Amino acid sequence: MTLSRRDIDHIFERLRSGVVPERGLDAFAVGIERQRSEIARQLDLAAAGDGAFKFLRGGYGCGKTFMARLAVLDAQSRKPGFATSFVVVSPNDTHFDRFDDVYRRIVEELSTATCPRGALNDIVDRWIARVEDALVAGGADADGPDFDTLVQRRMDDEITTKTGGKAPEDFARVLRTVFALKQQGKVQDAGALLSWLGGSQNVAASAKSLAGVKGQVTSHTAMDYLHGVLEIVKAAGYAGLVIVIDEAETILRMRSDSRGKSLNGIRQIIDAAGRYHGLLWLFTGTPEFFDTKRGV
Repeated sequence: MTLSRRDIDHIFERLRSGVVPERGLDAFAVGIERQRSEIARQLDLAAAGDGAFKFLRGGYGCGKTFMARLAVLDAQSRKPGFATSFVVVSPNDTHFDRFDDVYRRIVEELSTATCPRGALNDIVDRWIARVEDALVAGGADADGPDFDTLVQRRMDDEITTKTGGKAPEDFARVLRTVFALKQQGKVQDAGALLSWLGGSQNVAASAKSLAGVKGQVTSHTAMDYLHGVLEIVKAAGYAGLVIVIDEAETILRMRSDSRGKSLNGIRQIIDAAGRYHGLLWLFTGTPEFFDTKRGV
């Protein structure tokens, strides 16, 4: 493969710091054909509509994060590609006993081949464009006075159909309002509502009132919101969504009550994986995470 000067500098700087590069991994991804083939098989399953999960196990420094980063790049480079999210477990802001924390971090790190981070806005725009194109192809007049109403109605129908009617009511309401605000040129307000949709707890009440929502995404509803985001990702033309949870062994260093709840949270995610069609979860962890009494 041919690397740009920028990619080469990025690789050497990251390796010099002892950190896995985020680009150009193909240049030195050798000796891992078997593992890479298994990840490709998992991506095939997700692209075919299955919900899948995989654990990458190995000692410190053996290349788990490298393999996970490479999986992200492989997923994004497919035709069609996946949207991805790479989350490093942290005792400070990623608590698996709180699904709202997990959801917020996933959406913050959402990326695509063309948008390296914070890609929710771009994904929503791509979805809306496809909705508009479908209406025009069906004979609707893009310049007609009722076109925006037709778009919002089609957005509602797609959310209801694709999530089986299980998406929270506020999910569809916020997306309708985001579309309306963008049509009015109120991009900042639309961005604030998308931040709320991504789990932010720092959105002004004045912005939330535009969509008639209160509070924030809760731990109880977060996985339903994630299902909604997954379906929007696919409706925008992506094959699905890959979520990497790196350094899962960090959970073992939490307080015993938080540790137990976090491990149970992972169990709940795995139990429900089959219901999230097109979503692949990748967890990395050391042997301690898998084999000790404090682990899984």
